[in-house]
Amino acid sequence: MLDAPPYPARPADDPREAPLLHPADVLDYFVEYQRQHEAILAGNALGPVLPSMPKLSRAIGGCLPVGVTVLHGPPGSAKTALANQLAAEAGCPAMVVSCEMAFLELLHRHAARVTRTYISKYRARELSPSQWLHDMRRTVATIPELRFVDGTRGRVTFPAMRAKAEATRGNGEHLLIVLDSMHAFLRRSGALGGATEFDAIGVGLENLQSIAEELSCSILVIAEQNRANMGSERQDAARGSGVFEYTSEIVIALSRDSVLPDIDGEIPICATLAKNRYGHQGERFDLRFAGGFMAFREGDGTAMVSRKAGKVA
Repeated sequence: MLDAPPYPARPADDPREAPLLHPADVLDYFVEYQRQHEAILAGNALGPVLPSMPKLSRAIGGCLPVGVTVLHGPPGSAKTALANQLAAEAGCPAMVVSCEMAFLELLHRHAARVTRTYISKYRARELSPSQWLHDMRRTVATIPELRFVDGTRGRVTFPAMRAKAEATRGNGEHLLIVLDSMHAFLRRSGALGGATEFDAIGVGLENLQSIAEELSCSILVIAEQNRANMGSERQDAARGSGVFEYTSEIVIALSRDSVLPDIDGEIPICATLAKNRYGHQGERFDLRFAGGFMAFREGDGTAMVSRKAGKVA
């Protein structure tokens, strides 16, 4: 069953009362604004960054915001690969809670991206043990602040997720938590119980929001799409509940035009900001996914042009 009451209990059981503020109270935020301004001038990020996707990064304010960001797309749109790359490149402590893929598979995916070794070689155990160990050590050295919670090997609860996130953060100023995925988490944790999927997702997102607020961290949640909107760029395409689009800061919808890779071995994937509280909504970004190496990069926009023309990129 879902952790009851929701962790932490809010809003009904929260003893704090929402304050009444006057516009002049903004002056109380001067010190915080000055600190953030100086951090930007010094070239320091205000949250988890997206170095491989500068255009997308600028569109959301330069980093993933505190709160919940939803990433959804149809099967085969490489949601897990993108989320893990974002975690690896965040520039701050990050924790991936994986309820769909085991730890070794995820590490092989990171190794494929870091060493430019085809993921198939790791899966087929083609590399010699010494080469495999060399690649793993090289990979681990590039992601020293990344941690994994293997939800395929045991139950994950929200209190445990929060505790592990605090341990991951250490003394870091920022923190990114990736949950892959909300629906798999609910199924594997037994959280659905007798509750409807709609109710379970609502409580689950409330718990995640509470963790984000308490830890002042960014949470990236992967969501499955509903059948009616499979492959859609709509913000309400996440399956099970409209709470996804209403409570999130950002909704990124992935869509895939082509089944086969292009001449460079990459698949064009369009990322649409279906919801964006920090900029324009509906902007599209051309991403290129090299499936053999589990690596994303930003393209030159031809995938978006092809989509508008109704052609396959």
